[in-house]
Amino acid sequence: MEHRKTHRDWKLRRPSGSHGNLAGQPKSAVVHDGLYHHQAMSMVRSFYDLSALQWDNRDMKFSRFEGKVILVVNTATAHVQSSRHFIQLNELSISRWQRGLVILAFPCDLNNSEPWNNSEIMNCLRYVRPGANFKPRFNLMAKVDVNGSKCHPVYKYLKQRLPLVQYYAKLGNHSCTSTPSATFQSDIDDNFEKFLINRDGKPVKRLTAASTQSELEEEIDTLLVKTSTHH
Repeated sequence: MEHRKTHRDWKLRRPSGSHGNLAGQPKSAVVHDGLYHHQAMSMVRSFYDLSALQWDNRDMKFSRFEGKVILVVNTATAHVQSSRHFIQLNELSISRWQRGLVILAFPCDLNNSEPWNNSEIMNCLRYVRPGANFKPRFNLMAKVDVNGSKCHPVYKYLKQRLPLVQYYAKLGNHSCTSTPSATFQSDIDDNFEKFLINRDGKPVKRLTAASTQSELEEEIDTLLVKTSTHH
């Protein structure tokens, strides 16, 4: 079927060959600029040393974000609450980008919730979820794997640095730390799990998708008021 781009005629379809190599994940399992092998993540000094492909296959080196606070989130348009999550990501970006927040959204097919390819994901955001001509104000990256043997180097690095996810338990004003129920203790357990990187390029917080917007905002604002130790 011909790919349609109008709101009236645009249809979701599963892309042929969608089970092959994902954009942004090279066959050699090396970061695509050739600097780091996936087994040498311990040699990466900071998040700024990494890079990835954007949804349109343009290279993005994270060194451009030095001194910024970075939110990394794995997304999925077929997730039952995807519209809410995407709208909240836009709200976060609009309200805090001038204070130094950068959002990197990595689509992934975790739990079979992202069957589309990169261009179809962008169209889905615009026409379906959230729809209404939605335009991401965050950085939409190329679709990647976040677990398993084909895990993208960015997620391999983040999970190595923060193997535990923070679960907010409604026990008074306290929170508790637990681990996700995935194949490995450090695996991403659900869509819209979040990592926060401070202004020094160090991953400092990992939050479950169940954390509320206010909890996420509090964690981000705490990092935004801090200055980099390198300046």
